[in-house]
Amino acid sequence: MDTISPEFLTVRAFAARCGMSRRSVYAHLAAGHFQGHLVGSRTLIDVEPALRWIRSQPPPRVLRDGEEPDAPAEGAQRTGAAERARGDRPGLAA
Repeated sequence: MDTISPEFLTVRAFAARCGMSRRSVYAHLAAGHFQGHLVGSRTLIDVEPALRWIRSQPPPRVLRDGEEPDAPAEGAQRTGAAERARGDRPGLAA
């Protein structure tokens, strides 16, 4: 028996299905990566184009045992989770 996949999902359902946060889904909508439709008060994600965009992204670089991650380029701005957790705000004077 074939399973039927929905063509549209709410932001919450799409985020759960893809392992993303709702905030990330809204950010991708704002960036134009995902197509959304406002139906009443709900934002619905067009599933197939969004999944196509996700599949088009490069694979992660997986480190092997003993392999060190690449050092960031000199002068590169850090904007990762560790910096946000420390409270660093790019562009603001300390």
